[in-house]
Amino acid sequence: MTRKAYSFRVVGSVFFALIALGIATGAAIYFHYLRYVPVAAAHVPLDSDAVVRVEVEKVVLFDPVRKYVFPIVDCAGSPKMKPTRHERIQGRSRVELAVDLREIVYAQAGSSSQWVLLLGGMFPKSGVVEGMAKVLREEGRKGSVEDGVWVDAKGWALGQAQDGVVVLASNAERARAALPVGSAATSLGLPKEGAVAFALARPALDRLTGAAGIPPLRGVTSVHGHLGLSGDVTGHAVAGVSPGADAAQEKPQVEASLRALAARPAEADVAGEGAVAAQAKVRVASEGLVVDFPWQLLDSDRGGGKLEALLSQRLCGEPP
Repeated sequence: MTRKAYSFRVVGSVFFALIALGIATGAAIYFHYLRYVPVAAAHVPLDSDAVVRVEVEKVVLFDPVRKYVFPIVDCAGSPKMKPTRHERIQGRSRVELAVDLREIVYAQAGSSSQWVLLLGGMFPKSGVVEGMAKVLREEGRKGSVEDGVWVDAKGWALGQAQDGVVVLASNAERARAALPVGSAATSLGLPKEGAVAFALARPALDRLTGAAGIPPLRGVTSVHGHLGLSGDVTGHAVAGVSPGADAAQEKPQVEASLRALAARPAEADVAGEGAVAAQAKVRVASEGLVVDFPWQLLDSDRGGGKLEALLSQRLCGEPP
């Protein structure tokens, strides 16, 4: 019995067809299961005047994030319980934060009591609220699920948007305001690039300068910018000026505010921002005033510790 011989062209065609099939299969798996498209910023409530976005995939490489942010998940009495809260969250809601989380967006409106924290990642599109409700009740926390939103006895609320984004907010009204998709982040000028991006409208700027005890930026209407982590370690912020105003005339005022920030006592800093302000450079550009600053001078351990204390105070503690 003779075996049929195949030409090189036929063998080659089959070989390349298999390669193409493998590439197509790999691409399908990547785009359907592994690739994450950022969507959290689309859930910033319309009345927000300050927003910060963090790409966790990049920032998580820094030790302070692992040291101060992730441990908050295991607060609220969890050390007394086995398995830990982190493990129970994974079991009840199918969410493993350390693996699935891709981005964090924080937005605020009017005051520190009106905030929302948006978590985007490779999460299941539903079931997170119900799973978290089970975890919280196991810990003895009081609260209820109302129209798909967990409302805790302490006031804060947890919800989930249809695209999977998890919403943690200061209250139920704030959580529900973040469930629909909107364009508030775009309207504020939040940059899409950068491992960390931020945007602030005038009311938020007034709150910040007032809290820091530095001269207000009267001619500045908004600020947006980003921080890079690889290659470019300089932060860039763009300060928009009032319509018809001359950016060059506003430059001395911005420089004066930076000098005032740098001159404050070191203990008044949240995360070493005084040292950053001391080396910041202001230049006039077509889009307004551009401030270049060496963000790597920030004291991430100090800032991370204060962030942990703030979030722990709001979200943790013994159940009521």
